[in-house]
Amino acid sequence: MIGLEEGDIRWELVLASGSPRRRDLLREAGLSFQINSPDVEELEPGAEPPRQLCLSNAELKANAVARQDPFST
Repeated sequence: MIGLEEGDIRWELVLASGSPRRRDLLREAGLSFQINSPDVEELEPGAEPPRQLCLSNAELKANAVARQDPFST
């Protein structure tokens, strides 16, 4: 599997979702990653336009996972 590297930095990809389809897409792309599906209350459809709703829910999950990792910046 392919890792994410930039110079002397090695990035770890974290899938902040329990979605089997997203997991499969990352595997099919040949990426190495870990899964950390946070327990967050997502915004409901209709709260925002669809595109913004997806972005807001993704940000909620990413922030929840980042708070769990003491080494995240």
